[in-house]
Amino acid sequence: ALNATGQLSWAVGEFEGAIFFYKQSLAISENAKDQKSASQVYNNMAMIYSHLGNYEDALFFYKKVLDVDIATGDSIGIGLSYNNMGLTYLEQKSFKQSLDAFAKALTIYRSLNNYDKVAQTLSNVGLNYARQNAHAQALTYYEESEKLYQKNGLKRGYSILCTNIGNTYLALKKYETARAYFEKSLHLSEELKSKERISESLLSLAKLDSTLGNYKHAYQYFWRYDTLQTSIDRQNHALELNRFRLQFEIREKEAENELLRSEASLQAAYLQQQRFI
Repeated sequence: ALNATGQLSWAVGEFEGAIFFYKQSLAISENAKDQKSASQVYNNMAMIYSHLGNYEDALFFYKKVLDVDIATGDSIGIGLSYNNMGLTYLEQKSFKQSLDAFAKALTIYRSLNNYDKVAQTLSNVGLNYARQNAHAQALTYYEESEKLYQKNGLKRGYSILCTNIGNTYLALKKYETARAYFEKSLHLSEELKSKERISESLLSLAKLDSTLGNYKHAYQYFWRYDTLQTSIDRQNHALELNRFRLQFEIREKEAENELLRSEASLQAAYLQQQRFI
């Protein structure tokens, strides 16, 4: 229940509250030697610290998750932990440690023939090299990832990969190739009906045409992006209103729990007093 309350607190933006509930949940799970429950909380803690930009604490908890995964023989979990650690190291610009973690994830996913995860991890390796401006090496891994996405029909990951490849070709000033990948990303995103991915693809195309001085086309893409983004923002606004409602409910629940604790303390004190009468 405490873990669920922590997740709800995180969902409504109450990060300190989420951490508080996660720590309480963690204490219970660790005392009960419940590795599975503890691992779930470790992972939640890692994600929230990563979201807050506290990468050292995020890595600490991802390593705790990894320890449990290794102890329980959870191969998929081990691969996921290494991948998460690789992405966290990447945010720290610890490129070598990031690559080492991705390499370990790749070894596991390949042994399991998990092509989706292999393609995703190869894309992450490519992103690592792209962040280092090592574009030729980035493209080597992106192309290997692309082959797997195409072979296995994995559209969602492929749409993200196409944007990354497009950005790499844009950095290399190979504009028409960049356009082909941005357009492919847009097409896949439309098939998936993913507003966020469509929006990102439209913005990429707008930036490309702006770079080339094709201002009319850049404006058209940006107009479509802005229209869609307005729709997304309106939807997010509705979610924000719901978030405030949930925040109110959480605080009411906390106040109710505090009242119950106070009543329990008073009752205990009364019973203690009765023993000496």
